[in-house]
This record gives sequence, C-alpha cells and structure tokens, in this order.
Amino acid sequence: MAKTWLEVALNGGLTRESQPHVPVSVEEIVADGIACVKAGASIVHLHSYDIATGRQKDDVDLYARIIDGIRSKVDAIVYPTVIGGTRGASEVTVVGPERYKAVVGLAERGLLEWTVCDPGSTNTALYAGVERGWKSSVYVNTESDIRTGLALALEHGLVPSYAIYEPGFLRLGSALAKRYPKLKTPVYRFMFSDRMTFGFAPRGLRARRLSGDDGGACGRCAVDDRRTDGGCDAADRADGGQRRACAHRAGRCAPPQRAEQCAAGRGGGHGDRAGGRKPCHGGGHPGRPRLASPIVHNPRH
Repeated sequence: MAKTWLEVALNGGLTRESQPHVPVSVEEIVADGIACVKAGASIVHLHSYDIATGRQKDDVDLYARIIDGIRSKVDAIVYPTVIGGTRGASEVTVVGPERYKAVVGLAERGLLEWTVCDPGSTNTALYAGVERGWKSSVYVNTESDIRTGLALALEHGLVPSYAIYEPGFLRLGSALAKRYPKLKTPVYRFMFSDRMTFGFAPRGLRARRLSGDDGGACGRCAVDDRRTDGGCDAADRADGGQRRACAHRAGRCAPPQRAEQCAAGRGGGHGDRAGGRKPCHGGGHPGRPRLASPIVHNPRH
C-alpha cells in the first residue's frame, strides 16, 4: 500500500470577520496544530497573526513560538506560509524577496524542514464573487520569487512545498527544480476547489500516470476532469470548499509516493477564500475529515 501523508492547513490569510473560527493567537494555533496531529496529520501548514488586529503578520518570532509549541508536544513537520497578500487597493499580491524574510529567519534557527514555494500565478476568484461583481486578487509568484524560494531551500536543506493551482504550475515547478540538481525533491500538492475558479473542479477527477518521461515523476501525472461546468452539487457544498489535494512526491523519485492533504482546520487554508471548511481539531468533532486511508505516515520516517 502506498504511504499516505495527511497535511492540515490550520488557517489562511483571512480574518474572523469572514472565518469566525480561525485560530489567531499563538496559543490557539498551537492547540489546533497539536489536536490535528493527534487526529492523524503528520504535516501542519499555518499563518501567524497580529493578535491586536486579527490580521496576518508574517513574523519570525511568532512563527518560532508556534513551531516550538507544536513540536514540543507532537512529532510533525510544521511550516509557515510566505507573504502573499495584497496591499492597499492593489488586486495583485506582493512580490519580491521580502516574502521569504520569515523563512530565512526560521531556517537560520534550524526550525524548518519544508518551505512554501508555489511555482506559478493564478486568479483567486469565487464563483459567488463573480456573480456579485466582486474583484478578486491575482496570486502572483514571479519566476524571480520562485527561484529565490528554491535557492533558499537548497541553501538550508529544505523541501520545497509546491501548491499546484493550475497545470502550468506543475510544468514550471518541474522545469525549475531541474536547475538545482542538489535540491531536495519537491512535494507537489494539487489544489482543488468547488467554490473558486482555479484549476479543475474536484468532482470526477481521475489522476493517472502516463507513459514517457520528462525527467520528473510529477510530469507524468494527468487529470481527467469529468465535470465541465465548474459547478458543484449539494454534496460538494456540504463538504466545504477546497478539497484534500492528492499530491505526488515528484522530481527525480520513482515511483512517486501518494500523499493526501487535508486542507482543513478551524478556518480556511491556503487558497480557500470562502471559509466554511470543516475543522480538523480533536474531541470527536463531527466535522473531522474522513481519511482516504487508515494508514498515515510521517514523511520524515
């Protein structure tokens, strides 16, 4: 049986105004992270917040407290986001090496094993927002920023964590990884949403390996999308927004390892602007996600 990794995204970049149950304080984030690991997750992804404003604050000391707090109680890979929000009235997210400032500080302290490095850009529009005339933002990762992330991963021995929002992310991520022969094999995390317009709709997806080789195992993945309307049925809506992403450890490993990402938590995670995702914290909560496999492995072991 292929090994399964369960990753939990504890929160996103939104406030409690849109996601009332999102963990904001260091103590809340640590408690939810520990609960999720005890429930079966082996990887924890998170954002830190300014407790005074309730808004995201990418601060190395906040992240250090959270990572230490979780790992002092449970054995898990814990890693933060990079700066990816907009400023002022801009519809385009921030770009530049400053995005990785917290990653550098944490890596220098020896607190990181993985780092976000998303190989592409996409619109983050909600279907509901389109209908209401809302303006969505463009999540931008310039090639310079991607190369900055990969160079940092190489320098500090980190695993690049790729969020694959569109097919082009996969191709560019694979191509750029080849430019760093000593880079640790990236993890490709496919992102699906029935509420947002990026990528493919989550229902009716079938991934398969193709014949041939482009030099990276992940490059041999294809997706068969049996839905073309981009919509969702009642079961989709009841099950929340962004789905667990089936990812392959790609690059130069063969055969690739299957992984399952639970993009859940008290609030939304990376890419889910709608909220409504079911919690992954313990205590027998009825919203606890169903695992695709009863066997969950720690990727470090």
